[in-house]
Amino acid sequence: MKLTPEEIDRHVGAKLRFLRDAYGLSQSDLASKVGLTFQQIQKYEHGKNRISASKIWQFCGVFDVPPNEFFDGLDDDMLANQVSISRKVTETAQRLHQLENADIKDSMLELIQTLQMR
Repeated sequence: MKLTPEEIDRHVGAKLRFLRDAYGLSQSDLASKVGLTFQQIQKYEHGKNRISASKIWQFCGVFDVPPNEFFDGLDDDMLANQVSISRKVTETAQRLHQLENADIKDSMLELIQTLQMR
C-alpha cells in the first residue's frame, strides 16, 4: 500500500506536535520562534497544510533534531501504530517536562538515553 500525500502530511504534523509537546512549547511559542501564527502551527499539526522544506529546517533548529526525525516511522507497516505510540511518547515527555526536581529529571533523561543505545 502506497501512502497518500495527505497521510504523509498528517504524519509529519504529528511529529511536529510531538516535538512541540516534548519541549513544553505552546503553539504560540513555537509560532513566534519560526515567524508564523499559532493557527498555522495548528494547521501543520493536523496535516491540513503541508510543511515546506524550509519550515522543516527551521523546526529542526528549534528542536535540535535532524530533518529525518519528521519522517521516521513513515513506512506502511508502522503507520497504523504510529498514532497510539505517539500518544504514549507524548504523555511520557509531558510528564518528564513537568518534573520539578532537576536531579530526578536529569536521571530520567540519562536512563532514556542509555536505553536508546541498546
